[in-house]
Amino acid sequence: MASWWVLAAILATSSLSLHGSAYNEFTSDTLINNVVQDPITSRLYVGTVNALYQLNQSLHSEARTRTGPELDNRQCTPPVTSCEEAVETDNHNKLLLVHPSKDTLIVCGSLYRGICSLRNLSNVEQLLYFSDTKGEKSYVASAEESVSVVGVMSYYFSSKENFTVFLVAKGYGSHDSTKLISTRILQDHNDWVLFDSIIEASAVQSNPFTLRYLHDFRHVFKDEGFVYFLFSRTLGAQDSGTKNFTFISRMCENDHNYYSYTELQLNCSAGNKYNKVQAAYVALPGEALAKNMSSSSQYGLVGAKDKVVFVVFSSDDDSSSSAVCMYPLRAINQRLVEIIGACYSTKGQMNNKSAVYSPYSSKSDELCKIENECGAEFLPSPLASRAEFALATDPVFTKKGLMTAVAVAVETEHTVAFLGTTLGEVLKLHLSASPEVYGRAPGENTGDKVNKNLLFDTSLTHLYITTKKKITKVPVQTCHLKTDCQSCVAQKDPYCGWCVLQGKCTRKGDCPRAKDDNTWLWSPNQQCVQIQAFSPPNLSCRKTQQVEIDIPALPRISPSDIIECRFGLRTSEAVVMDQKVTCALPDPVNIPSTPDKQDFVTMQVKILFNHSIKVTSSEYKFYNCAATVRKSENTPCIACVTSEWQCQWNAQDHTCSDRDDAVDGAHMVKAQQADSCPQFENPDPHLIPVGHSIPISFQGKNLDIYKDHTFKIGTELMKHTEEEFTFNEGLKFNFKGYEDPVPEKFFPLKGPVAGGTIITISGKHLDTANKDDVIVTVGRTLPTPAVCCLDRLPKSCPIQLLPSLPSTLRPLFDLSHNALCPCFSVSLSFGSEITCETGVYKGQKVPSELLISVKYGNTTTKDVPGLFQYSENPKLTDCSPKTSFVCGGRRIVCVGSGFDLIQRATMKVLPSADDFSQESPPIEFIQYAVHKNDTVLLFDSPAVNRSSDTQSFRTLLQLDNVVEELKIFDYHPDPFFNELTKNIITETSIIIVTGRGFSKAMTAEEAQAFVGDASCKVTILQDDKLFLEAPSTLPRAHSKRQRRDTSSDPLDLTIKFGNGEWVVGSVNYERKYEVPLAIIIPAVIVPMLLFIAVSVYCYRYTTTLPINHHSCSSDG
Repeated sequence: MASWWVLAAILATSSLSLHGSAYNEFTSDTLINNVVQDPITSRLYVGTVNALYQLNQSLHSEARTRTGPELDNRQCTPPVTSCEEAVETDNHNKLLLVHPSKDTLIVCGSLYRGICSLRNLSNVEQLLYFSDTKGEKSYVASAEESVSVVGVMSYYFSSKENFTVFLVAKGYGSHDSTKLISTRILQDHNDWVLFDSIIEASAVQSNPFTLRYLHDFRHVFKDEGFVYFLFSRTLGAQDSGTKNFTFISRMCENDHNYYSYTELQLNCSAGNKYNKVQAAYVALPGEALAKNMSSSSQYGLVGAKDKVVFVVFSSDDDSSSSAVCMYPLRAINQRLVEIIGACYSTKGQMNNKSAVYSPYSSKSDELCKIENECGAEFLPSPLASRAEFALATDPVFTKKGLMTAVAVAVETEHTVAFLGTTLGEVLKLHLSASPEVYGRAPGENTGDKVNKNLLFDTSLTHLYITTKKKITKVPVQTCHLKTDCQSCVAQKDPYCGWCVLQGKCTRKGDCPRAKDDNTWLWSPNQQCVQIQAFSPPNLSCRKTQQVEIDIPALPRISPSDIIECRFGLRTSEAVVMDQKVTCALPDPVNIPSTPDKQDFVTMQVKILFNHSIKVTSSEYKFYNCAATVRKSENTPCIACVTSEWQCQWNAQDHTCSDRDDAVDGAHMVKAQQADSCPQFENPDPHLIPVGHSIPISFQGKNLDIYKDHTFKIGTELMKHTEEEFTFNEGLKFNFKGYEDPVPEKFFPLKGPVAGGTIITISGKHLDTANKDDVIVTVGRTLPTPAVCCLDRLPKSCPIQLLPSLPSTLRPLFDLSHNALCPCFSVSLSFGSEITCETGVYKGQKVPSELLISVKYGNTTTKDVPGLFQYSENPKLTDCSPKTSFVCGGRRIVCVGSGFDLIQRATMKVLPSADDFSQESPPIEFIQYAVHKNDTVLLFDSPAVNRSSDTQSFRTLLQLDNVVEELKIFDYHPDPFFNELTKNIITETSIIIVTGRGFSKAMTAEEAQAFVGDASCKVTILQDDKLFLEAPSTLPRAHSKRQRRDTSSDPLDLTIKFGNGEWVVGSVNYERKYEVPLAIIIPAVIVPMLLFIAVSVYCYRYTTTLPINHHSCSSDG
């Protein structure tokens, strides 16, 4: 019953954004096919399915015209008025070309076998020319959606006349023109009609260009009299399969026969892993990139004015990755000349190998044996390089996922590539000596693929990003959003730098005096103006004087400029000499007190330009010698004289003070004379047996002044049992020893060979001695086994590999400060239990049962009853679904075997390797398994923070020490919801929610919806629409403040996708009108009684009527 409501709703729904965008946007009702720009007016022309738009440079619509649907069929020959097969058919825009000199726009669609039209460039609603009666010669584009078409404006010089034409290249379509490349005229001339193909060149315009070559044209451009086409195709041979190869072809622009047409294979990587072109851009490289390319051995000499073709490739062998390769146009031309020259002079041979063939000729091998003239301008058949002589370069950037668009710009002689992806992102790649993604273009990401038409505005300050149905204009940089030097340079944006004397993050052209050294600090250099040194480097908090501040990168200061020093809140004028600034330190009364557990206090120092602009800052330390003893109360003298402040110790009154060369005496210990401090050393014996009481002696040093004084002695392990004694030369201290440890059992009994199993050992007195002296052995089969240590200390020790060792564990800390430590563990507790993490099992036998031992010091070893078993690692088979929104919470089901072995199963998400600096560890987003058995793991996908614009993600499963990367698992931006338009519902209503991105990572079965506290069934989930059944019972508000009948109050309509929850509007729930019982009863009974009364009356009347009638008859 409700199906027609659903259909009607699909047709009627419209889009109203809940949240305004910070950037200019244009949204189409249908799929966007092509976007072109008029370089003179900066207008954009947008070809979509069934419509054509004219936009100004701010993306505001100036004109719109409908282009479809129309009656058509691929099998119909235009005109289609008499074609019975014609049906309503969508018109996909196949080609847009701007012809500024004639103020016209060339528009080619998929209707009528790819016929084109001319429209007014100033108003696309005005149709200047269209004809569907010219026959096959006017079929320009393709009737098929998947066939790519590219074109470029050109000229045709003939008989002293110069005609404006455009060249078109297209793939194969079953009902299209057979011309792979054609030249189309834009005026009637003699026998030629508008859009006529004026060059007949059978070599590239006849039947050999069939489906077997699968030509996919992606880009076309002109340069210095040549036209270049960039495309992929197969080799066409029956035994070559359908593997794609990328070619760039070239021909002379004024070649009336296409004789000069030649193809050169382009390889991206030595093995041509990235074999299929997706998009390309031609640009100057800039000085920095040109220098880097020239210093490489693969590009040859490249100048800043030499054009480079930047190409985005995908891989037929690995659909999960893509790459960017660069080809200098000079290198392309040079190789093409070599290929053509080989045909002319050496019968197609280079280095005694066949280098040339004719890809579309049945006599390819005989081509270069023909003795007719064969030169660079006149070839009897198209040539192509063989694979061995392809122009090959290594990728400058590779990425997980598919890149679909590229645009390149040069800023201050540095080059930036903007790379669109299938996930709707536009990456910013700095093409430096070590190319690095430094950010993403701003703006809302819908998750839809970026169209290959990635355009700059005419000022090169903004980028037009086209996705499925939307174009967004975003700035190429957002320098101004960074408000301090550190954040400015941290973004590594080649467009940005810190304008020191303005205190702003700007482009170089926006910074006054930027040409002066150190005035504009380029972001990728990662340098700010810094204070290198103070003289003196520090000062006692009880003194004051002048300080000289060394600032090597201080900008040039003019006589009219003012430089000041600010310590805390107090400012003083400074004197500048070269790169040194001199100013007064604050008085002691203005220095803050020394913090607890510290022997110094820091004050922030700012260098100010013209009173308010901070040039740089640092901290200056004011030390307090009296506070040095806080660091080590047990050795105050040593702490005092070894401090960095040159303090001295008074052994008589136990005080630490500033250095004073005027104070001297035997009781004074000067700075760095720790050997003169009173101390105890050399305990004898060093090792203490367990369970026995023995005497220990210590040797005193510098204790003369303490003779006959009383002391206390004890150890950290003796808790509160310190004992008093009086210093003399013969006294020894008796140490009572420890309880004997008794390990009794451990758990679990087995774990995977990859290690990572947390073993818990329980027993009695396990905390005997210091935990640093305790090591746990798994598999004690050698005199010096691998060990499992009990604490996390600095990771400075290497792995010690022991021969034939069953379990070698990862290193973590060094017991003897210098010795090797072949161990790794986690000490979760050290008392009645000891916990330890197993390492990787190196033995051959699996499963293998091994003994666990606990070693105390060098002499005591205790075996734990039972044997630990190493078993095969768990195996992961598959996880599904394979997508999630960044809000997380989507239920992921992973299947496999051996999961019962693992203790900790986590899903971990972290930035892709190309998206974070190796200098700092990446942020991880972790979610633990919500359910686990031997064959199934259930996770809720982790929520990830995409606030950083430099993050795309890779997803891992960590099963103890076993790590599996989910190669195909994508995070999509959270969905976007439009404002709800229908606000009144009943129990039979179908609720329609619109927006975008719903189906990227959600299904109708998983989605949840609520009106108030009542659940709504999600019946249909499309990418831009949700269909909900209204609750059959009266809902109540979610808020606990409202627990009454809410039939007249608005209720929140809430959508939940995993962890994400969106209130998309408020609705009023109305029940069908119900008549009160007090009205129903009288309304039913009164008519019933009336009916009975009338019936009785009529019955009585009818029963008497015949009698009266009979009487009258008798009387007659």
